[in-house]
Amino acid sequence: MIKALGKLDCKAAIPYLKEIVDINKDEDTITSYAALSYIRLTRNDVNDMTVILDFLKNGNAMVFSGAVMAMAYDDVIPTEPEMKKVLEILNKRKSVYDRPFSNPIQRIISAMYKSN
Repeated sequence: MIKALGKLDCKAAIPYLKEIVDINKDEDTITSYAALSYIRLTRNDVNDMTVILDFLKNGNAMVFSGAVMAMAYDDVIPTEPEMKKVLEILNKRKSVYDRPFSNPIQRIISAMYKSN
């Protein structure tokens, strides 16, 4: 259900999603999908990377995962400087995403490949 809020453009859910994201609970699927829905509801357009970059830079593994899902599932086309920023974040935050059950690299590459 929480995953659908962003697709349904349910703006009334933004404060509740933000609360879940701010708690930043580790190993929690709800947090991951709350991050995804929050991004969908707050971005200016599908290619707006502002919140995605913030979540990649500051979120734990689940918020990070939600940001990666937004990039891949919503066909976000980052600019070249945004791609470089994502790669810088990946280099600095490997411990956040390098887990046996979830590695976002394929999703990130998918989003970047679309920009060609």
